[in-house]
Amino acid sequence: MLPQTQPSLETPILFIVFNRLDTTKQVFAKIREARPKQLFIAADGPRPGNANDVVRCQEVRDYLTANVDWQCDLQTLFRSDNLGCGLSCAEAVDWFFKQVEEGIIIEDDCLPDPSFFVFCSEMLARYRHEAQIMHITGVYSGEPYLSQYSYYFSRIAPVGAWAGWRRAWLKYDYYMKSWPDFLKERQICNIFDKKIQQDFWNWNLNALYLAKLKGTWDVQWAYDVMRTNGLAIHSGVNLVTNIGFTVDATHSSNVSNILSNKDKKPMEFPLRHPAFIIENKLADEYKNIHIAGAVWYDFGIKRFLRAIGIFNFAKSAAARLKMFLR
Repeated sequence: MLPQTQPSLETPILFIVFNRLDTTKQVFAKIREARPKQLFIAADGPRPGNANDVVRCQEVRDYLTANVDWQCDLQTLFRSDNLGCGLSCAEAVDWFFKQVEEGIIIEDDCLPDPSFFVFCSEMLARYRHEAQIMHITGVYSGEPYLSQYSYYFSRIAPVGAWAGWRRAWLKYDYYMKSWPDFLKERQICNIFDKKIQQDFWNWNLNALYLAKLKGTWDVQWAYDVMRTNGLAIHSGVNLVTNIGFTVDATHSSNVSNILSNKDKKPMEFPLRHPAFIIENKLADEYKNIHIAGAVWYDFGIKRFLRAIGIFNFAKSAAARLKMFLR
């Protein structure tokens, strides 16, 4: 048993894993320190015909179940079949929010600072009944937001390590059924002011839709937050680092990516709360243009589209947008 040096975390946690024991151990160590009273673990099944997956997936499951050594309500969703990293994650979050009203979701390559759990718990309680607030993230990319407060509000909802409420997740639509009308009515113009921002999201979301949403779930959630006029809470310091950028990773194989192993630091308490619940347009513009959007805009989307064809473009755009949202 761990020494009882701190109270157990009251906020439920969903831990989404697959076949990477090395990163799973590191992230689980932080969960273990927090000692949540409710822990949910979801794992997709081995990919068909992949003998290595059979062994590696079982190693991850065995390690986790053997090391939950504090008093805890442990529930598991261990699949025998492989749904893929898109549908399996979406259904894991569905499963989680059918059993809890609010909670924290962590993937197996997102290493949180211990203060991340406290920050999320405070935000979940403070904005529990604020319908427009749909998402909480501890990912901070260095964007200027010109504020003395501990966090700000954004139209963008990064995942990896985040928190939310059942009331918000009920708006999730994995298949983006409303997207054709959203695109036709140019609704993105009501969300972002500058054309470069509008182009970035329209081109990438449409590419994802054309690619039949294969292999992703989080971009759909980002779209759902936008289309329902929702807001996400962003911490003012980086509380999470992505340790999953490896050459054999599914979506994060570029080890030199700007988001790879980004330094994290603890949140300072007590929190300094914003006086107004208003989107910080300056921070969102920086994220869209300087972190991601400029890459597409400067390269020339139409030229790129003609050069490699719509199918490859769709796959590439979906992968890039996933990285932006992590």
